[in-house]
Amino acid sequence: MILCDDFLNDSNLSKASNKSFQTWLQAYQEGWQVINLCTLERALEMARVQNLHLLREENLTPYLRLRALPSWLARLLLRVGQALPSRHAILPSMLGSMALQQCLQMGIIQYRFLVLEKTN
Repeated sequence: MILCDDFLNDSNLSKASNKSFQTWLQAYQEGWQVINLCTLERALEMARVQNLHLLREENLTPYLRLRALPSWLARLLLRVGQALPSRHAILPSMLGSMALQQCLQMGIIQYRFLVLEKTN
């Protein structure tokens, strides 16, 4: 099985009480409806339960072309966007996309590539 997805960065979980960390993470999860975001370690635990063995893992985050806005502008746009009525699905999605860029830039989220194999 090949899995390429966003994971919470294990090494930054100590910052989880940071207000900026929580604001961006929540905006990403709400905007993109990411309810089951977990750490890489948690994903590997769930894989082991299903007898999946990790063959390869790579952090692809450094290869991304991030388009994160300056912090002050991103915060302003998030506040304005959250104040608008969200009748159209595009608004939460756009805010979630912006929040993902901020999360990746801040190291809250990492984009990982995993190759897993079923074992007996």
